[in-house]
Amino acid sequence: MTRVYYKEAVGCIIVFDVTRATTFDAVSKWKSDLDSKVQLPNGDPVPCILLANKVFSIRNIHMFILFVYFSVI
Repeated sequence: MTRVYYKEAVGCIIVFDVTRATTFDAVSKWKSDLDSKVQLPNGDPVPCILLANKVFSIRNIHMFILFVYFSVI
């Protein structure tokens, strides 16, 4: 995305689809893109939340729980 898209951003939510591994694999790319194009006025990176979407099946719920567990550690 272009720098203008992020103009004056003070926070970010990155959403990935739990049912599509390619979207999770792209998360670090999206975060790097954000960090390279926008910072807070004091130079710190914009705070960002990672959100998992489409937790429909039991298998996907287990994947989400594992993800959250390892993200907290």
